[in-house]
Amino acid sequence: MREFTTPSRSGRPAMGGLADALFDAALRDPYRVVALTGGRAGDAGPREVRARELRDQVSALARGMLAHGIRFGDRVAVMSDDGYACLLVDLALWCLGAVPVPVPAAAPAWQAHRIIEGTGAVACFLQNEIQALTVGPLCGGRTGLRHLWQLDTGALDRLCRSGTELDEEPVERHRRALVPDSIASIVHTAGTTGPPKACVLTHGALAAGADALAASCWPPAAGERSGEHSGQPCVALAAPPEQATARLLRIAALRHGLPLAHLPSGGEAGHEADRSGLTTLRPSFLLAPATRFEHSFAAVRREAHLSGRTGAFGMAVDIAVKYAEACQRRARGEGPGPGRALRVQHQLFDRAFYAGVRERFGGRLERAIALGAGPQPRLVSFFTGAGVPLHTGYGLTEFAGPVTLAPPEHPHSATAGRPVPGTTVHVDEHGRIWVRGPQTFTGYHGDLPRTRQALSGGWLNTGDLGVLDPDGHLTVTGRAADVFALRDGRLLAPRPIEERVRAHPLVAHCVVVGHGMPRPTALITLDADAVTDWLALSGLRGVTAERYAEDSRVQDQIAGAVKAAGPLCPPDATIRAFRILPTAFHRDSTFLTPAGTIRRDVVREHFAKEIAALYEA
Repeated sequence: MREFTTPSRSGRPAMGGLADALFDAALRDPYRVVALTGGRAGDAGPREVRARELRDQVSALARGMLAHGIRFGDRVAVMSDDGYACLLVDLALWCLGAVPVPVPAAAPAWQAHRIIEGTGAVACFLQNEIQALTVGPLCGGRTGLRHLWQLDTGALDRLCRSGTELDEEPVERHRRALVPDSIASIVHTAGTTGPPKACVLTHGALAAGADALAASCWPPAAGERSGEHSGQPCVALAAPPEQATARLLRIAALRHGLPLAHLPSGGEAGHEADRSGLTTLRPSFLLAPATRFEHSFAAVRREAHLSGRTGAFGMAVDIAVKYAEACQRRARGEGPGPGRALRVQHQLFDRAFYAGVRERFGGRLERAIALGAGPQPRLVSFFTGAGVPLHTGYGLTEFAGPVTLAPPEHPHSATAGRPVPGTTVHVDEHGRIWVRGPQTFTGYHGDLPRTRQALSGGWLNTGDLGVLDPDGHLTVTGRAADVFALRDGRLLAPRPIEERVRAHPLVAHCVVVGHGMPRPTALITLDADAVTDWLALSGLRGVTAERYAEDSRVQDQIAGAVKAAGPLCPPDATIRAFRILPTAFHRDSTFLTPAGTIRRDVVREHFAKEIAALYEA
């Protein structure tokens, strides 16, 4: 199949912009809960924010920005990991017809300067003093940056107070002047294949993307719920606020009436903070990086090992996977579903393990989306079989977020799923993926040549390669820019090989290299927790975490994983040499994007000596 369309379930808004959803909700139901704040360790509990209260906060902030000279069409950078503050700032800017420009909170100085200068931002919201020192040199001088507002010093409160003498009428006039084709935001790509590109997204595109996301995986309304899922549903975001799908979920929550809560998203310590927040909030929907689910699995496995139940946990994993796969076969019409013996085993392990897995996510979770480089299909099946239904998919910043989503009950869990509602996916004769839908961006800011390369006749050239099966399920095989030629001219797509190596439980990341060389080689990082558990389970002692990469037993395991990927390599060009790197790639490092995707050019440049040594050997 070359093309597949999923019909739309809603259209673009007839008029107005994204902030209208909040103002309409405040008029219809002023006491509706629209957001939850707090809910972290040490808090008494989450505080409910009503529609009228949020509207008043947004209106006051908009008047304060208006008093400081922010006008219709102005670009304003937002560099913060405080999700609720980002929500307030985005809505206030949209009320004025201004354009928020998200900047990753951990962005190095060169990246922050590039984004702020490149978009012509006139103001910047910052989280803390470190970020102020990073951006401060841009204020005045040759840039148009006039204001720096530091959130942790009370900048929002001061702005609200500064606009008290202004009437609400100018804000209303600006808000009502917006149409769906008005620019809503300039969002930068992750930069996996080069410098980040500035994508211009309209109010209509973001609204269409939010509606498509909600239609694909939204939990049922409160009145339709029962059992452990009864009560008010809640959406929890444990993702960087600037991430495209996180922004869509914030918009979708407002447009479709679900309370929204933000959880910490950065650093390794953030996973435990997430767990504290999730058990307090007990959300029904979660958006988090794929590493969040991988760390949760590793933590449950470690707890089982420490309690002497390692073998039982291994059986529990197998049963959960078999249970999920049996349900998928039933959905495809290929079987009756889990048999009686499998159901009994599943119930036994549910009490022993699965209930604890669900409790790590609050105990009420109905849906979850894993961001970035998705977990392995077996891990997705485990969580789904354990009662944590997990979506994976494929998305683009240029498309305002998800292009396809694979729901947990999907009968083809190894694919990226079908197009979200209102979206058409086309795969041309060269295997290149093209997409079309109302979510499509209008172009790259200030880069007409690249815009013309990306857009053609209403279609977006994704730059990715893939295949569509007869039922419209998309499998992404890699990026066209990642494909490289070996010395004899044969082309190699590294992603399928890397994913096959990553299927080994000891492997965290794999990067296949070899442009212009006789055969490919690989750089590999280890999952230190998984190695620790495996060594203990095998009765092997005396190896410290710092020496894992040098241990011959670990080397043998990784060699087996590399050999298993051999059939995916060109004939007579399998990987015969690899290097286990001493440290893993973390999300806050330069080797990964905020969503967890590998920056190949950075890895190749940083480990050039190690790559050269592989071929010298």
